[in-house]
Amino acid sequence: MGSGPLADALVSCLAPRASELAAPALVLVLAGSAADLDPRFDEHLAALAQNGGGRAVVITEADEIAAEALVGDTRRTREEVLRHWPHRTARLATSGVLLNRISVGASTLLGHEPMLVRRVQACSRGAAGLSAGAVAEAVLALLHPRNTYCVGQELRVDGGLGLHWIAPAASISTLPSHRTVPSDPARSSDPARVLVLGASSGIGAAIATAWAARGAEVILAARREKELGEQLDQIRAAGGSGQLYSVDLGTPGAARAVVEHAWEELGPIGGLVHAAGVFALTSRDEPTRATLDRCMSINFLPYAEAAQTLWERWRGTGTSGSIVGISSVGGSRAMVPHLQAYGTSKAAMDHFTRTMALTMAAQGSRINTVAPGLIRTRLANAVDETFLQSWLARIPMGRPGTTTEIVPLASYLLSSRSQSVTGQVIALDGGFSLPNLPSVQLHRRTSA
Repeated sequence: MGSGPLADALVSCLAPRASELAAPALVLVLAGSAADLDPRFDEHLAALAQNGGGRAVVITEADEIAAEALVGDTRRTREEVLRHWPHRTARLATSGVLLNRISVGASTLLGHEPMLVRRVQACSRGAAGLSAGAVAEAVLALLHPRNTYCVGQELRVDGGLGLHWIAPAASISTLPSHRTVPSDPARSSDPARVLVLGASSGIGAAIATAWAARGAEVILAARREKELGEQLDQIRAAGGSGQLYSVDLGTPGAARAVVEHAWEELGPIGGLVHAAGVFALTSRDEPTRATLDRCMSINFLPYAEAAQTLWERWRGTGTSGSIVGISSVGGSRAMVPHLQAYGTSKAAMDHFTRTMALTMAAQGSRINTVAPGLIRTRLANAVDETFLQSWLARIPMGRPGTTTEIVPLASYLLSSRSQSVTGQVIALDGGFSLPNLPSVQLHRRTSA
């Protein structure tokens, strides 16, 4: 685990909840006064690989803080660990070791000077401060037994510091009126009512089912009424509570209407998940504008419309909530030709998340995005087998993910446990987005 006040506090937080962690697992605190690298860490990682895999999390300061707070051997130690981070995580993933990173904000828990802590708080639009409880919840999310498709990712528990908010000119001695992070986020209240757009199948249905099992009332919205009804029947049969709205989210204003109608009919909505999506390649058979309109009208515009509508409701009632968008690695990677319409719509989701996070943060609301890679859904099942094998060759874990592997991290981001996390885009792709060349069979050309 490491040494220092944060490491000690994490042990106290995690020990009673050890049953919630995947095993075997390693956690290394490499931040502040605990920035001495355990020389056995690499040995432990190698042992995990030799024994069939496991989990590992490294906790560091956010880059913005490390540049000023760390000097000498401490800085060199951190740089040594992170220098080859993408390549190391990709290599370990091929052996079943899932290594991820948590970046934290400034705190006296890490031995940071009070003036640095105040400067960081002045640059963070979201929840200020850092608690061991918030970091422990992030560790629990990454080491969740079913979070098995997340590798090489950075989860920033920093109140939105990484969004590069241009704060109004003010004296550093005057702190902004931010929320502070609860010492025990697990005891804060989760959304009691959650709206899921695109809930008739796939990732949306899986998240809705999970939140119904947690006791939330789930509102299922999608175009396919028959499938929605089947999902709702399953939720109710398991003892959950839910309602459904059959709606074509591609119709302008439809997402806003669903939010407003559900709020008035059922009561305040504390959480939103946008999982509706359409996949389309731009081709000569369809005008580029038509393909772009189709992708934007389903993938992005309902997300923005619903988020803005909920934000207006929360602001008007003095409440707050949490939003999670389901994007795609196609929003940040140009994977195949003719993906420009689909990729642009997903990239729009990602950047909307970052900018909306700044808009919502001062009143305590949060928004984050999960960007899945190849996931076994109805859309993925339609992929050509040759292309599927080529894609798998670029994934260090060597397999597609499942909808159940998306649920733990998406649920963490939607819940009160992630109150210091906002504006994040986190890939769940088995390592696809890491630097990784596929293994190919080279054939020597011979003369006749």
